[in-house]
Amino acid sequence: GGQDPASGQNLGDTWELDGERWRETTPAGGGGPGPRSAAALAYDERRQVVVLFGGIGVGVDRLDDTWEYDGDAWVLVDTLHRPAPQSVPGMVSDGTQLLLFPTQSSVLGDPPTLWAYDGNDWAPRTHAPGPPLDGFSTDLVFDRVREVIVLVVGAEAIAGEPSDTVATWEWSGEAWALVAAANPPAARTFHGLAFDELTGRTLLHGGMVLLDSTGLSFSTETWAYDGAAWQPVSREIQPPSGFYLLDYFAPLRSPVAFGVTGLEAEPASETWLLAFTESAGFCGDGVKQTAEGCDGLDFGFLDCVLLGYGGGHLTCDASCVVQAEACVP
Repeated sequence: GGQDPASGQNLGDTWELDGERWRETTPAGGGGPGPRSAAALAYDERRQVVVLFGGIGVGVDRLDDTWEYDGDAWVLVDTLHRPAPQSVPGMVSDGTQLLLFPTQSSVLGDPPTLWAYDGNDWAPRTHAPGPPLDGFSTDLVFDRVREVIVLVVGAEAIAGEPSDTVATWEWSGEAWALVAAANPPAARTFHGLAFDELTGRTLLHGGMVLLDSTGLSFSTETWAYDGAAWQPVSREIQPPSGFYLLDYFAPLRSPVAFGVTGLEAEPASETWLLAFTESAGFCGDGVKQTAEGCDGLDFGFLDCVLLGYGGGHLTCDASCVVQAEACVP
């Protein structure tokens, strides 16, 4: 899916990234979600399927359907309950379920509701107070080090009131908490967010920043959040301005930014990898060496499924030995 920036038409194609190139796939059965843009997309680690929810279909109609893709075919999931029709909601897996935070409320004026999806049905997880509705875009990541959901609201950061900086919220599994994070980035919308498993930090890239007198500007900044403070990430080479989606690509042990650039002239799609300089290598540096079973959150290609379990997540002890206690049958 997505939208062709040249024609403005919604797309209904499926593409896969193998680490070197993108390739368009033809799902079995020829069906799948209809053309749409601004849908939520996340990988369900426990069941090993990609889940899609909502988006904008024909015209400007928001959608509320749920689809799953197993690498072979798309399947429509007819859930008994579901969030309100959404465009650009945030969705992420915490290892056991998918969590979705909306950009639109089902009833005007209602507080936003966090929804959980277990593969069979959606269920609301209403806990107030919580983050306000952004209305433009919302992104979530799962911090695997601290085991919390991180949400960055950029347009109406504090209790619905405009703010000069983004607001950082965390979901513990029971309640939302507004974090007084030091040195937050400037307020923005349509930013990319990903958890970098190599460094154990949440990364934010790009977005549209409101300028005092000249309107909106596309940011090319990258920021990192460690649970206490935000810090800018300096890169000699960085993606040009544009709209970007950000995610962590485990096989390459690198955050990946995919987006559309050249919006002022000739639109083009680009894919970027963010590479951090690695040390000489020791147990505890967060980078798995050949003699180590793991290091921090770096397990190489190893996961619970490859060890014969049904899902869950691995942990790494202080001696860089893999532990499977958090895997599930």
